[in-house]
Amino acid sequence: MNADLQMLWGNQATFVQHWHFAQGRNSLDTKALDRILKAARRRQFRVTSKADKFLNDLNAEIEQGWTGLEQTNRLLGRIAIRSYIFGHVLYTDKPLEGHALVHAIVTIAQNLLGYHDWCQHQQEVEKRAQDWRLAIEQSHYLHYGIDKRPVELSPA
Repeated sequence: MNADLQMLWGNQATFVQHWHFAQGRNSLDTKALDRILKAARRRQFRVTSKADKFLNDLNAEIEQGWTGLEQTNRLLGRIAIRSYIFGHVLYTDKPLEGHALVHAIVTIAQNLLGYHDWCQHQQEVEKRAQDWRLAIEQSHYLHYGIDKRPVELSPA
């Protein structure tokens, strides 16, 4: 097509020339393409209004980051709750548990505003994230959109 979006007629060589020109102008790399495909394959969840309000409340607390001292446990807890319940809705393709949950908590915390200025527990943030992982996984919270935890059957 030309600049006026009209079809260009030509032979195979002209087509290949235009194809190579377009290919050279394509800025999409394989990492970006993989990220796009992963997001497209991610299961779509319809978030109810109550869940949306809960998620927005969590986001409001988390997104301000550190604004002063003595906020680390509260922020790590909120990040843990959001990542555990909504992680697979927001940024992964499966529910976050174990090491993946700890990694998400630490990564999000370290990238929040004020982390380097106000967080006095930077040397132990991974340990605290691990503690929050254990707490959230043993709590009454479930992954959003997943009916319930598997029932462990006791031997008869």
